[in-house]
Amino acid sequence: MEEKKEDLRVRKTKRNIKLALSQLLQAKPLNKITVTEIAKTAEINKGTFYLHYTDIDDLYSEFIHDVISNIISQIDFLSDFFYDPENFVRKMLDQPKKNTGQHEFLYELTRHNRSVPRIFAKTFREHLYAAGPLAPSLENDMKLEFLINSCTLLALEYGQTHPETVVSVMSEQIRNAFSH
Repeated sequence: MEEKKEDLRVRKTKRNIKLALSQLLQAKPLNKITVTEIAKTAEINKGTFYLHYTDIDDLYSEFIHDVISNIISQIDFLSDFFYDPENFVRKMLDQPKKNTGQHEFLYELTRHNRSVPRIFAKTFREHLYAAGPLAPSLENDMKLEFLINSCTLLALEYGQTHPETVVSVMSEQIRNAFSH
């Protein structure tokens, strides 16, 4: 069944609400932002906000998913995860250098909300499923989440000082997880 497209007005309103949230997040943490502030910044009334989101957390989850999805969609080597893990890990280690502003923004969001890494792993999984031969399943979800989180932590901890070791360890883990 084909997915129904959102009305242009709805897309514009949601985009304005997310832009308002983004602007407010640059000034203060999420827990200090109110629906009233978001509505005023987006130039809508509070009722319009509630037509699209149940609360700020609902908006924030969609906002984070969009930010992460945008970053991931710029990665043109996702299929390497399955076919050339060394190249995939090498290029992932280089990504923050290419999109410094987006990665810094994501890092700041992560500092203020512990749900961001979970949303990142879920979004990354969705994109990996779309890019490769892997069928979604609970077991594959768990393997991918483990690998994504491990790779992220290793890259942050050792990526600058020992990139080739990170490449070796992570590519071996990817192969082990998905070799049949």
